[in-house]
Amino acid sequence: MSVMPELSRRGFLGAVGAGALSGLGTQPTHTHASDVSPIRTGVPQRICVVMFDGFGSDYYENSPMPTLKSWERNGFYKRIQGVMPSVTNTNMAGICCGVHANEHGITGNSYWDADTDQELFMSDGNLLTAATMFQRAGRFGVRSILVAAKQKTIPLLRQGTSLAIGSQDPPREILDKYGKPPEIYSPDVNYWVWKVAIDIAPDHGLNSKSTVLNLNKTLARKDVAFKIAMSAERDQYPKHHGGFGGTAFVYLKSPADSDSVIRALRDVDGIEELLTREEAARKYMLNPHRIGDLWLTAVKDVVFGHSQEEREQLAHDYRSHGSAHELDIPGFIYRYAGNLPDPSEVSTNLDLCKFLYRAG
Repeated sequence: MSVMPELSRRGFLGAVGAGALSGLGTQPTHTHASDVSPIRTGVPQRICVVMFDGFGSDYYENSPMPTLKSWERNGFYKRIQGVMPSVTNTNMAGICCGVHANEHGITGNSYWDADTDQELFMSDGNLLTAATMFQRAGRFGVRSILVAAKQKTIPLLRQGTSLAIGSQDPPREILDKYGKPPEIYSPDVNYWVWKVAIDIAPDHGLNSKSTVLNLNKTLARKDVAFKIAMSAERDQYPKHHGGFGGTAFVYLKSPADSDSVIRALRDVDGIEELLTREEAARKYMLNPHRIGDLWLTAVKDVVFGHSQEEREQLAHDYRSHGSAHELDIPGFIYRYAGNLPDPSEVSTNLDLCKFLYRAG
């Protein structure tokens, strides 16, 4: 796909949509299918899947977004849910694999590695325990390319791709053709990704947060035994959210400490839900071996993380995610030449792409 450098993002969305793109609608409102349906020929259709990081339903419903609104009218659209925890890696893996974390294995942006006894980023593709859509496509002889702004996406999801391009370390031939990408914390890096690369699958929403709570300091103050409390949001990009998020894992030194830690956390202001590992894995379809002994989620305006103080006020414009309050997202499939999924079968973002390249 060739895209002129001066093409705007809106123009790019429209151009790609006119070619071969996918988006979701429960009841298409157009009356002339030929206006929006791709021309059916013997040539296989190119499919482009786009994940919008932090694209909540509130953004979509309160913004003009004329191209996406036309996809809603003329394509397949539905307001759906992300999955918990509402962090990028878990939802990104779900979209790419079409299954929940109890099958694909990615339960957060970070996890506690018992072998090395340290907190590690969950960006190693070897941690994936389900096939990606790229691997499924390869079984049909279909070549695929992965393009991402954040480099962490590449090692996690590149398995099965013919080419994987991250903006922080792109191949020389991509640099020569599209130019040097903007810095990773710049909004302009997203335009670079558009140029290099739309079904759209958001991963999660975003909400304003007023307070960060350091559970390590809370538990230390209450003098109970535990190993570590960590945010499931923490990743390699601390300038985005400071590593603070709405889901936390608490790891214990011993299973015998569980009751005392639970009692210590029950009355802490800002905690919305406290579950054992088994309860969380069952409720949210997670791999129990890759979450903490305890699972906590926050109320809407609170995040967990390694702050300097036990409880700190955040900047007025601070936004983050990770809790159950960032799950509402819009989903689209537009101009897909195959059979669309039944709307009743689509309730989460991972449902948007799981029908692609399935045998039978």
